[in-house]
Amino acid sequence: MVAQKMSITPEFVEEKDTELLLQHGESPDSDGEQLFSLREAIDQSGFGRFQMLLCTWCGLALAADAMEMMLLSYLRQAIQHEWQIEPWQASLLTTVVFFGILVGASGWGLVSDKFGRRVAMIGLTSTAVVFGFLSALSTSVWMLMVFRMLVGCAVGGAHVGFSLFAEFLPTKSRGVTLMLTNLFWTAGIVFEAGLAWLLLERYPLGWQYFVGATALPLCVVMLFFFWLPESPRWLLSSGKEQQAVQVLQRVAKTNRRPLPRGRIVVPADLHERGRFRDLFLPSNRGITVPMFGAVFCSG
Repeated sequence: MVAQKMSITPEFVEEKDTELLLQHGESPDSDGEQLFSLREAIDQSGFGRFQMLLCTWCGLALAADAMEMMLLSYLRQAIQHEWQIEPWQASLLTTVVFFGILVGASGWGLVSDKFGRRVAMIGLTSTAVVFGFLSALSTSVWMLMVFRMLVGCAVGGAHVGFSLFAEFLPTKSRGVTLMLTNLFWTAGIVFEAGLAWLLLERYPLGWQYFVGATALPLCVVMLFFFWLPESPRWLLSSGKEQQAVQVLQRVAKTNRRPLPRGRIVVPADLHERGRFRDLFLPSNRGITVPMFGAVFCSG
C-alpha cells in the first residue's frame, strides 16, 4: 500500500529539535525500517495526565452545553410571567432552539472536518458565549428567540469536542472513558437546577441573571483554548504531518511515555472524507439504523 512516512524520535524531545523526514510513494516495507500507525502511537502513549486534562476540559464544555439546554425548562415560565406572552410563543421559543441545534449539529461537523476540531470548538464556544450573554439583555420575546436559536446552533456542535477527545484515547480505555465523560452532562443539569433555585425567584430581574450565569462556565472553557491541541488524526488527514508528530510528542511527553521507534505511516485512504450516505452502506447499516432509532426515541 502506498503510504507517506515520517521519522520521529522515541525520546522526549523538544519540537524545535525534531527532524522530520517525509517520503512519498514508498511502500511500508520497502526499506526495512520499523513503521507504526497513528493508533499504535496513541496506544503506546497510554492513558495519562494528558487525557485527564483533556477529559476535564471536554467535560466542562459538555456540562456547559447541558446547562444551556436545561435553561429552556426554567426560562419559559419566567418570561411568560415577565412579558405575558402567549403559550404558542413560549412553545416557539423551544422550537427555534432545537432548529438551531439541528443546523449546528451538521454545520459544525463540516467546519471541524474542513478547518480542524480545535477551530470548530473555538468557534462554537465563542458563539454560545456571545449570544448567551446577549440573550440576558433581550427586551422582547422575538429578540430572545433569535439569540437562543444562535446559542442552539453552537450547542449542536457539542459532538466536536467529544470526537476530539475520542481521537486522543487509547483503544483499551476508549469505551469506558467516553461513557464516564457523559457524567459531566448530568453534573451540568444538576448545577443548572441549583442556579434556577438561587436566582429566578429572589431577584426582580432574576431570569436575566439566570441566563447570564448560565453562559459563565463557557467563559471558563475559553480560558484554556491556548492549551487545546488539534487532533493528530485530522492533521494527518489534512497533510500536516509535521504538526501531527509534534502533537503526538506532546502527548507522550506529558504522559511520560515513549513513542514507538521508527516512522509513522500515513495511509493514502486517510485523506478521504466520509460522506453522509456512507452511513447507510451495507457494512454500516446495522449500526446506523439502531443508533438513529435510539437517539430519536431518547430525544
